[in-house]
Amino acid sequence: MFPTLKLLRFAPLVLVLLGCDKVPQSEIDATRARIDEAITAGADRFAPGSLKDAQAAFASALAEVEKENKRLVRSYEEARNHLERAQEIAGRAKAEAEVSAAELRRTSEQVIHDARIALDEAGSSVSSAPSGKGALADLAAMRADLDVLKAAMQEAQDAFQEGDYLTAQSKAESVKARAGEISQDVARAKTRKKTT
Repeated sequence: MFPTLKLLRFAPLVLVLLGCDKVPQSEIDATRARIDEAITAGADRFAPGSLKDAQAAFASALAEVEKENKRLVRSYEEARNHLERAQEIAGRAKAEAEVSAAELRRTSEQVIHDARIALDEAGSSVSSAPSGKGALADLAAMRADLDVLKAAMQEAQDAFQEGDYLTAQSKAESVKARAGEISQDVARAKTRKKTT
């Protein structure tokens, strides 16, 4: 009986040693990297809800790790579950961001193309506009507007090349709208000249 009592004296130490789980540092690092990949892919702009959910799950995992670090017998299973969830959501956020960025790129590219066509048409309209007594000042103003639009078109193209598709799209839409107005002004001027 005496040897059994000696063994029982070491039982708590054995339980502590067997019950101590290691901090899931590799999972923490992998999750942090996955969230960083999502941010790099543009999730902060294109999938903010999913990114926020991934960051929240990651924060919960870190809080769980801190809680377990204070215990004598540690189990990081709950933290691992949060980390797994955070990785999954971060992967989804990255995929959503990539799809949205690709759509925005295509849309911006189309708007830039349409703006170039509208700008070329406006330039042709101004070149073929009637140039009577009162029209010279109007034509000079339209040519100045065309120069401004060409510069804005270059800014849109530069923004597109830099991957700033929202700015590129916005600038190209403005160019397209103003170029359309110029073409309409010239068409009205031609109609007025025919009626006089």
